[in-house]
Amino acid sequence: MVLTRMPFQLKSINADGKDFTTLQANFEQKIKENPRFKNVRTDKGTIGGYDAVKIYADYNNNSKKVVIWLFKSDDNMIRLVTLEGDLEIVNEITPMVEESWTNKKTINVEAGLNPAFYSLKKIYL
Repeated sequence: MVLTRMPFQLKSINADGKDFTTLQANFEQKIKENPRFKNVRTDKGTIGGYDAVKIYADYNNNSKKVVIWLFKSDDNMIRLVTLEGDLEIVNEITPMVEESWTNKKTINVEAGLNPAFYSLKKIYL
C-alpha cells in the first residue's frame, strides 16, 4: 500500500454546554445533504472503546471513500475522526483505527500502525 497523503483527519471540540445528540443529528443531516457525497450510510460503531456514530460515504467526483466516526470521549471532548482513500486503503486501515485509537499522545505500533502515517499530522492515535 502506498499513501500519497495523510488519510486521517481529527477535529475536537470541548463538549461543555453542547448537546451531543443534537450535534450528532445536525452533522449527519449535513453530510447527507452535502452534494460532494453520495451513498451516505450511518451505523453505530466503536473507536478506541468509545461508542460512535459511524458514517460511510462515497465522493461524487471520484472513487474515493470516507469513513467518519463522531463520538464523545471521556475527557469531555467531542471527536470527529475521518479516514478517506480508495476502497483498499479504507478497508485495510479502518480496523486499525477502530482498535487502537486513543485520546492519549501515543501510537500503538504493536497493533500494526505505521508511525510514518502520523508524522505530518497532529493526530492522537
